[in-house]
Amino acid sequence: MNSRKIEIELPFDMEIPDDLIYEIDNALAKNLCEPYKRSNPDRTMWVGGFGAKPSFSYRDAMFLGKQNYDESIPDGAEPTFDQSIYHIEVMERSK
Repeated sequence: MNSRKIEIELPFDMEIPDDLIYEIDNALAKNLCEPYKRSNPDRTMWVGGFGAKPSFSYRDAMFLGKQNYDESIPDGAEPTFDQSIYHIEVMERSK
């Protein structure tokens, strides 16, 4: 299956144990990042961002190559963070 995102929706706010977050990060690194790096030796991939989900202005989203933006955030304003969503970002670049 080809996907750009993995989403998990919980029925209500729940405490996510640190051990579970660590396991998820390790699973992403082992099962997505490591195989990608082996198949693309001139590129690298890593689990690089995690925490509250950020929202950006349109201009910042375009600059950062993000697909989603929040129209209510004016250009040049700081991003906002949704504390109810735990966000993990996998990053990729050339070596």
